[in-house]
Amino acid sequence: MATGLQLMVVPAIDESHLTPLPLRGDAQAVADYFLEEVLADLDEELREFLLVTSVPEVFTLELAQALSKGTPTTMPIDRLVRLSVVAAQPGDEAVEYHYHPVLREFLLARLRARGRSTVEALEAIAAEWFAGRQDHPAALRHAILSGDPECIEVILRRCGMHLILTGHAAAVLEAITHVSPRLRADPAVRMLLAAAELDLGDASAAAAALPSLAGAGESVAARRWRTGIDLHTALRRGGLLEALDRGEPDLDEPIGEAPLDTYAHLQAAMGELYVGRLDRADEFARLASDQARTTGMAAAELQAGAILNTSALFRGRLRDVVDSATRLDDRWQALGRPESPFYEVTRVWRYWVPYEAMREDDAECALIAAAAVIDNGSEPAIARGLRGMLSLVRAERTDGPHDVALELLDTLAPRDDAPLPVHWYAMMGSFAVHAFHRLEEPTLRDCFLEAMTRGLGAAGDAGVMRAMAALHDRRHGLAREELATVLEGAAPCLLPASLIDAWLVEAALDVHAGEPDRAQLSLATALALAEPEGHARRVALADPVIGRLLAARATPGSRTRFADEVRERLATAGVLVEEELTERERVVLAALTRRATLRQIAQQEFISPNTVKTHVRNIYRKLGVSDREAVTAAAHALGIG
Repeated sequence: MATGLQLMVVPAIDESHLTPLPLRGDAQAVADYFLEEVLADLDEELREFLLVTSVPEVFTLELAQALSKGTPTTMPIDRLVRLSVVAAQPGDEAVEYHYHPVLREFLLARLRARGRSTVEALEAIAAEWFAGRQDHPAALRHAILSGDPECIEVILRRCGMHLILTGHAAAVLEAITHVSPRLRADPAVRMLLAAAELDLGDASAAAAALPSLAGAGESVAARRWRTGIDLHTALRRGGLLEALDRGEPDLDEPIGEAPLDTYAHLQAAMGELYVGRLDRADEFARLASDQARTTGMAAAELQAGAILNTSALFRGRLRDVVDSATRLDDRWQALGRPESPFYEVTRVWRYWVPYEAMREDDAECALIAAAAVIDNGSEPAIARGLRGMLSLVRAERTDGPHDVALELLDTLAPRDDAPLPVHWYAMMGSFAVHAFHRLEEPTLRDCFLEAMTRGLGAAGDAGVMRAMAALHDRRHGLAREELATVLEGAAPCLLPASLIDAWLVEAALDVHAGEPDRAQLSLATALALAEPEGHARRVALADPVIGRLLAARATPGSRTRFADEVRERLATAGVLVEEELTERERVVLAALTRRATLRQIAQQEFISPNTVKTHVRNIYRKLGVSDREAVTAAAHALGIG
C-alpha cells in the first residue's frame, strides 16, 4: 500500500514534469485507490473495524475493543498487520497500532459520511478511555473532537486542573469555548478558566472569570481550589501577604485531590518565595514536587524544582544552585523536555553564578536562557525582571547610556502590580546601583533607590545600596550612618552577599578617613565572606580604592588563594592595575624585612638617608600599609625578603 501511495502523482503546472503533491485521503483518486486495492478484498467485519479504529491516531488492543463495542480485536489486527494495512510499534505499556496518515484520512472521511453522531460517539469513547489511562491531553483532544458538551464537561471536570499543571492551559481554554453557556457559568468551570488564564499570564481575564466568593457551604475541594487561585492572582497583581494570611491555614494538610493540592501548594510556595519566607517556600515546594512526581504532572514538578533552586540562590548557596540546576536539567530531559518558563529560569541561575564569579564565557549563556523566558510570554513579571538583568549585563557595552539607565529603572525597580521576590531586588539592586554610576545617571539612581527602599522595607540591603550611593557622591558621613545599622546587626540583610558589599563600602570609607590598617581589616572581612561562593564581581565593582587595597596584599585576608583569583580576574578585566615596585624599591623592601634601619640601608645602597625615606614612602603607598609589621607581611606575599 505504501508503495502505491508514494507513486501517485498529478500533473504540475509544467506538464513536462511529474511532481509529487501532498496526498489527501478524501481526494477522489485516493478514495478510488483504497476502495479498489485495500477494502475490496476485506470482509464487512474487517472494514467496520478499520473505520472505528481510525478515530485515534494510535490505538492498542484494549482501545480497539472499546471502539468496537466489545468485539474481539486480536484476529482483525493480526490480519491487517499481515496485509500491511496497519503498522505496529512497541508502546510504553502495550503494542500500539496506527494507519498510514492518508489511509486514516480516507477512513475518517467515510466514517463522517455516516453522520456526525457516529463520529461523536466514537470520539467520546476514545476521550473516556484516554482519561481512564491518565492521558489527559489525548482525552481532552478527543472530547473536543466529539463536539459533545457533556463529554467535554466530564473531561474538564476530571482532567482540567491536571492539564493546567502539565502545561496545557491553552487547550483547557479552547475546550471551555465548546461548552454550553450554562456550563461556563458553573463555579468550578469558572475557577478552572481563571486558573488557565492565570497560567497564561492574563490576570485581568482571570479576575473576570472568577465566581463570587462562596459561603460557608463551600466544599473542601472548592476551598482549596479557590485558595490556589487567590494566591496565583496575587502573584500576578500584588497583595501576596494578605493572600497568604487568608490561605495558609487551609494548606498545611493535603485534601487527597492531587491536582488541587499540587496547584495550591505551588502557588503558596511561589508566594512565600516572593515575600522572602524561604523556609516556608521550600516546605510547600517539596509538597508540590512530591505530589506532581507521583501523578505525572511534569510542568508542576519543574516549577517546584525551580522554586527550590531559586531559594538556594537567594540563600547565597551559589555552588548548590549549579548542582541542583544540573539535576533538574536531567529530570527535564527524562520528562521529555516540556516547555516551562520556570525550568528556563533555573538555566538563567545556572549561568548567573559564573557572572557573579566573573567567568564571562559561561555568563553569556544567561542571556540566551533569559531571552527564552521573555519570549515565552506566560510570566510577564518574571520576563520584566529578566529584561532588566539583560540590560544590567549589557550596561558596560552600550552606546546609549541614558536609554539603558531608563530601562534599568523600569525593569528592576519594585512594582506592586508586577511583583517579584524581594530577594531578587536585593540581588540585582547593588549591581544596578553600580550600573547607574557607570552610566553617570545619579537622578535615575536616586529614583531607583527610593523604589528599593519602599520594596525592601526594613531589610538592610536597601541601606547598603544607599551607602554605596553616598560613597560615590563623597557623602562619607551619610554612608557611615547607612552602614552602621547593617554592620551592627540592627538591620539584617535578606541576601548574604549584601554584607560583602557593606564591608567593601566600609573599607573604602576607612581609606578616605586615612585609616589604612582598618581598611585592610574591612577588606579582609569582605573577602572572607565572598570566598565560599566566589563573589568576585562584587569586589570588582566596588569603589576604585578597593583595587588599590587588594593590590597591596597587606593583610592575611588579601593574601589568600581567593584573593589571588580575584586579583587575576580583575587584572584580566582591566579593573586592577597593580603599581609595580621599582628595582631599587624592591631592594629597600627586602632590607626592611630583615629589620635593617634606614641608615643601614643608606650605607648598603650608597644613597642618602632622605632618598631611602622617599623609597620607603613609595613602598608604603604602593603596598597600602602603615607600619613595619604590615610591610613585612606584604613583602612575603610578593615573595620578597
